[in-house]
Amino acid sequence: MEDVKRFRLAIAFVLALFAMLAVLYPMLPAIIPTHWKAAGVIDGWMPKWLGSWCAPLASVVIGVGTIVFEPIGIQEDTGGLDARQYPGVVAGVAGLIFIVNLWVLRAGLGWHLALS
Repeated sequence: MEDVKRFRLAIAFVLALFAMLAVLYPMLPAIIPTHWKAAGVIDGWMPKWLGSWCAPLASVVIGVGTIVFEPIGIQEDTGGLDARQYPGVVAGVAGLIFIVNLWVLRAGLGWHLALS
């Protein structure tokens, strides 16, 4: 259990992602944008149920996978990634997934953000 406590920030991001989806899901239209060109123009759409649930489910799979299968070789004496840094890396990935899903849900609700 102590090992899981090291990943509390990553777990918080995943839980916040599901909470945000639970609040915003009823307000989303039937089709939501899920892909943008480099110029910020939407060029990909998905049904609401698929587009909104991809990121939360991916965050669970990635989060559980990175916690359960934490690399054994992460040690302080290897000169690579320090074992104390690994939970931060996992939290960074969970945070990135959170931000991407926030972007998708905001666009789905019509709250567009200018990229330039």
